[in-house]
Amino acid sequence: MFWYGRWIAAAREEEVPAPGDWRVVRIGTQSIAVLRDEKAKIRAFHNTCRHRGSILCTGERGTFARKRIVADVKANWKLVAENFSECFHCPPVHPELCRIVTAYREAGAWGLKKEAGPSPEYKAGAATLTLDGSARLPAFRNLNEEEKKAIYTPYMFPPNLFLNVQPDYVNSHLMFPTGPESVRIVYDWLFEPRHLPLSEADLQHYVALWEVTNAQDARNCEWQQQGVRSREFKHGHFVPQEFDCFRFTEWVRGELEKNRDRPRFSSPDDK
Repeated sequence: MFWYGRWIAAAREEEVPAPGDWRVVRIGTQSIAVLRDEKAKIRAFHNTCRHRGSILCTGERGTFARKRIVADVKANWKLVAENFSECFHCPPVHPELCRIVTAYREAGAWGLKKEAGPSPEYKAGAATLTLDGSARLPAFRNLNEEEKKAIYTPYMFPPNLFLNVQPDYVNSHLMFPTGPESVRIVYDWLFEPRHLPLSEADLQHYVALWEVTNAQDARNCEWQQQGVRSREFKHGHFVPQEFDCFRFTEWVRGELEKNRDRPRFSSPDDK
């Protein structure tokens, strides 16, 4: 119901840049071929021959691989989504991130201590999210001064697209379940075309912080997956700063209710 009955984020347009380019996207047990046809229109097909059912595209893609990291995480996809939705875990799990986003040192409670007065949200002098907070590229064109100061803005588009937006680049996560306790996450770093290709040194400058942070999150989710197997664990408890986790779980609850009476699989006898 979450994956087969709705539109989901599967790939980006530039991954199939020219007519004849293709790539395969796997969603659960399903294999989808995304391609650009001879008129440069993007199309998607089930990667299955209608004759005897064999797969058509046996590789991953028909174009050169891109500025990308793929990780297999041993955790249910909902745990990964919850982890992205809160920073209660940030102080012990993400010391590098907390050095730049200093608000996260307070476990998501930044701004709640009114009597203490406002505290800085970011490291002094930071311009973007990198290991030292420095930027090697100008901010995206058309941003106003206030938007340029928003060093980090996260977005989640359920069920599987997460975006970390900075003034000069975007780090994206595409998540695909591979089992009840495993997911494959595709991490991309996106830049304005006018700056590409980046030098190896500049690319590593922008990749390093998220490469560390993403690995820490993967490990944290795997620990959580192990912990929830306890016979004594019944359910979790949200603290006030985990409001986005609550919104996500309410979205899951709503989707389950909407699809409660819908058959999981259809057959010719259902017609």
